[in-house]
Amino acid sequence: MRVGLVWKGNALFENDADRSLPSLQVLAPLAAVRGVRLISLQKGAGENEAMHPSAGLPLDPPRIST
Repeated sequence: MRVGLVWKGNALFENDADRSLPSLQVLAPLAAVRGVRLISLQKGAGENEAMHPSAGLPLDPPRIST
């Protein structure tokens, strides 16, 4: 099963704290589910977080088909 993730929104949005995650570590239990592949769909804020080794989650980049 492939699961696309977006974990941060616009920090300037007044309700951003209720819709953005503080870190990818919150999603660690999802990454531990057997057969699940996590795919980063994040753009903008947080995009580089997915590629940082400290993220600790196996995130695949999205594949764009033409």
